[in-house]
Amino acid sequence: MPRPAARPSAEPFTTPTTPPPVPALRGWVLVPAGEPGLLHRARAVVRNSRNLVLVALDPGVATPARACLAVGVEFAWTAPRPGCLTWFRDLTAHETAAALDWIAGPVAELAAVPAALHRRIAAVQPAGARP
Repeated sequence: MPRPAARPSAEPFTTPTTPPPVPALRGWVLVPAGEPGLLHRARAVVRNSRNLVLVALDPGVATPARACLAVGVEFAWTAPRPGCLTWFRDLTAHETAAALDWIAGPVAELAAVPAALHRRIAAVQPAGARP
C-alpha cells in the first residue's frame, strides 16, 4: 500500500528580520575563603545587580600571594566563565570601599581598573589560565 504524500507545513519557513540579541556582559567577583568580611560586603553589592556573579572560593583553591579579591568580565566567547581576572591584594578599608563601588557600577566598566586600585593589583590572569 503506498504511503500518503507528506503534507506541507502550514507555516512557511521565514528568515528572522532582526538578529538575535547580543548576550549581556556579566561581571565576576571571586573572594578567597580567608576573606569572610569582604565576602559579606561583596554579597550585598552583587545582590543588587542582575549582571554580577559572586564566587566564594574553597579553602584549597590556588590564588596569587596575599590575594583578597578578583574581578573579571565574562565575554560572549568565554561564557560561562570570566574572560580575564584581575587579582587584588592587601586592600585597605578605603580601597575596599572603592573596589566595591567600582563593582557596583556598570559591568562594562569592570574591564578597566580604577587608578586608585592599580597599586594593589597582585596579578592579571588571562582567560583559561590558572593562578
